[in-house]
Amino acid sequence: MEQRRSKRKLFIIKTVIISGGRSFEGVIGNISAEGVYMRIEAVKVNVDLKRGEILELKFQPIPGETLNLHCMIKMTELLPMDRTTSGFGIGMEIIDPPLKYKEFYLSLE
Repeated sequence: MEQRRSKRKLFIIKTVIISGGRSFEGVIGNISAEGVYMRIEAVKVNVDLKRGEILELKFQPIPGETLNLHCMIKMTELLPMDRTTSGFGIGMEIIDPPLKYKEFYLSLE
């Protein structure tokens, strides 16, 4: 079993990822000091993101403040959402997490 470098914290919020001129809306499910896991409803878009791809992830941890993170995709998975739709899960490593993100992560209980 893989050992994680830092604890995952439940954090659910809408997000957008941007890669190669494409953008996808999704929901962050949890975060760690070095990573983010999010879900996209695949029924809405054709998701063709690959492991190793670099992208930008944007979300507002508090109203009026946007965090922009550069991330590398570490894993992807198809997720059953319900009987008629499926989703796409993405695990990402944050490349050089900015101080603002580190402070936000530490502020979560």
